[in-house]
This record gives sequence, structure tokens and C-alpha cells, in this order.
Amino acid sequence: MKISYSNFPQTLEESAIQKMFEAFGKVESFTLKKDKLTKKSLGYGNLEMDDASGQKAINALHGKTVEEKVLSVGNLEELQAKVQDKKGAGLASNNLGGSKFHGRTQSIGTPGVQRRGGNRGS
Repeated sequence: MKISYSNFPQTLEESAIQKMFEAFGKVESFTLKKDKLTKKSLGYGNLEMDDASGQKAINALHGKTVEEKVLSVGNLEELQAKVQDKKGAGLASNNLGGSKFHGRTQSIGTPGVQRRGGNRGS
């Protein structure tokens, strides 16, 4: 199972985060996103575990508070499917009825033409 995790404290070392998941089973692969310049943790990443261990880790860690941060842990494939569903729904609803400006043009002004009322501030 591929797992996505986020909102982890940036003060936690990579090994500490990995150990949190290893408490539920073997971690097959693990990535922690880091700032390109400082190499400091950004507090999110992905990992892989077998399905049973992964589900245990998700159930135990999702919503847990660590250093005043509420952790977010979930099945990556399910999260990606939700995002795709939302994107698809958004595209479909945008095509229903169009925008309120559909078919209208807006005049920005004509270069070199002064507005009525003369110059302001003179």
C-alpha cells in the first residue's frame, strides 16, 4: 500500500518519522520531501507498506497530534482518486451554463482619448 503523510512537524528527523510507521510493520520504501536549499524537512512525503500494516498505521496516526500539529496520513491511491473526482466534478460544473461574462466584451479604453471632465487635479 502506498501511503501519503503530511503536516508532520518539520523538527522531526527522517528516521523518527520512519520509526513511527515501522511500529506497525515493515516500511518497504520511504521518502520525506525536503527544501532544496536548506535540506530541511517540509513535513510531508510518501511510503510503502504491506496493506495490513499500512492500514494499521493510517488508523493509528491519522489525526494524532504531535508537537501541536495534527498529522494527516492516508492511502495515496484513495487520496489521488478523490482529487481526480473533485477535478472532474469541477470541470463538469464549469461547463454548465458558462460564465456570467459569456458572449460579452469589455472595453478597456481607447489610447489617446481623454475622458470627459478634463484633467484631474488642475
